[in-house]
Amino acid sequence: MNSKLVQFLTEGQENTWRIVACSFISGIAVAAMIVIINIASQGYAQERVDLRFFALFTVTLIIYILTKKYALSRTADLAQSAIFESRIRISDKLRHTDLVDFERIGKSVIFTTLSENTEAIMAAAKILAESFPALIMLFFSFLYVSHLSMTAFKLILFMMIFLVVLFLYFQRSLTEDLRKSVVIEESFFTTLQHLISGFQEIKVNQVKSEDLFTNHLQRISNEACQVKIETEQKYTHFTIFSNTIVYVLLASIVFLLPQISDLKGSEITAIISVVLFIMGPIGILVGGAAVLAKGDVAVETLEKLEASLQEKEEMDLELMDESLLPKTTSIQQIQFENVCFEYPHLKHQQTFSIGPLSLTVKAGEVLYIVGGNGSGKSTLLKLITGLYSPKSGIIRVDDQILTEMDQHRFRNYFSIIFTNFYLFDRLYGMPSVDREEIHRLLKEMKLEGKTHYVKGRFTNTTNLSTGQKKRLALIVALMEDKPIYIFDEVAADQDPTFRQHFYQHTVKRLAERGKIVILVSHDEAYFPQNECEGKVVRMDFGQLSPYFASHNPPVLSVDAS
Repeated sequence: MNSKLVQFLTEGQENTWRIVACSFISGIAVAAMIVIINIASQGYAQERVDLRFFALFTVTLIIYILTKKYALSRTADLAQSAIFESRIRISDKLRHTDLVDFERIGKSVIFTTLSENTEAIMAAAKILAESFPALIMLFFSFLYVSHLSMTAFKLILFMMIFLVVLFLYFQRSLTEDLRKSVVIEESFFTTLQHLISGFQEIKVNQVKSEDLFTNHLQRISNEACQVKIETEQKYTHFTIFSNTIVYVLLASIVFLLPQISDLKGSEITAIISVVLFIMGPIGILVGGAAVLAKGDVAVETLEKLEASLQEKEEMDLELMDESLLPKTTSIQQIQFENVCFEYPHLKHQQTFSIGPLSLTVKAGEVLYIVGGNGSGKSTLLKLITGLYSPKSGIIRVDDQILTEMDQHRFRNYFSIIFTNFYLFDRLYGMPSVDREEIHRLLKEMKLEGKTHYVKGRFTNTTNLSTGQKKRLALIVALMEDKPIYIFDEVAADQDPTFRQHFYQHTVKRLAERGKIVILVSHDEAYFPQNECEGKVVRMDFGQLSPYFASHNPPVLSVDAS
């Protein structure tokens, strides 16, 4: 059978022996019913029927129904439990994995693995529950045939061995094809995500649209389709060939067996009836071969995903203890000393690196970061927040050197709005919420009537504009009240009135409260006019340089209120 699938279903589960026992008994019950029917039918030749056989058949049938029902239902329960435990286990590892590993795996791979493969495992578990009793029934049916005729037993055994060898060869070949199919489908869904996520960019660029669709999406789809067709053809050939073997076996019993043995007509009839009965279990095994192979590959894919989610065990154990999370409400200083970072190497691609970087930002200060696309601003923010670990250099927090083991705690000091932020409709991690403050902030951010905080969640979040979503994300960040705030182009997509309010009121108020505020922005009109009023740094090609040394920002007089 399928060892990976069986191990997946039974690992950590108790009382699986009951399922095996009931499957075993149900298989024996079916074989027993065949024997009872055959023996009872011989009574018609003497014009008598023993009612004891009818009672025995009834009891056997009841045993079959009860054991079969238990085996199937418990296997389904076992499969569902194993699938959901796997999902939760992978989800737990996913939230603890490093950002670099998460980005390397990709969202599309995670979603397809957790959705499609779990369905394949469930289907394979049902076939597995049918296959084991079928094998038991075949075994005891063969014993009954050997009792009737050893010659017939040898003939049937030869045919079955040939069929088993063919089955094992087919399943191995099918498994390899399915592995190829998984790789191609992952590539297809990754490319499909490009189409969906970049829909606006594709819509305004016909050349890009044609290239993505024709040279990538359509080509990958055709490759996946070809692999599927070849797999189905192999399955069709195997099904036809296995059925042919059974029909040849029936013909051999009818035409050949009387010539090479001295069996009576009633005995040959009994053997034929047994073969007809076992055609059902053989059909289950043949028909379930592809499903079992898919289940095996699905388990492999889940295991591969789980193995790729690297987690820091010591960090995970510490995070479970809430007493070890930061208790302080302020950070006085963050200092970078010759910090460098380099992305992992990819085949045939140049890696990107930044540094060495030296930077100091203190409580009550606002640090503005400017730079073009690809200059390294996002990488710098991920280093500051501890989402990336530096390759070299030192990061100090309040004069304490930040080690890799400390980063998971350090990240809890931040409230962040990245440029590609995700807007949660619930205030996760905030068990007690000041509803009056939320309503005040909704009014301040001009979101009254656009969304409401009802029953622990914000309503209508999917229908908000990009600017409105950023303002709602800002409300959530303010409610978290963390020592350090990072805003990546939050003022973008906002009207001039709110943009002024953001810089001259929200940011200023956070700084006055002793928060560290780091802004990625290109709104030069709101920058400090000199180094005495604030810090502005430029990021170019992974390097930091003083902004005021090469640029004089325009002066804009606005009401700070």
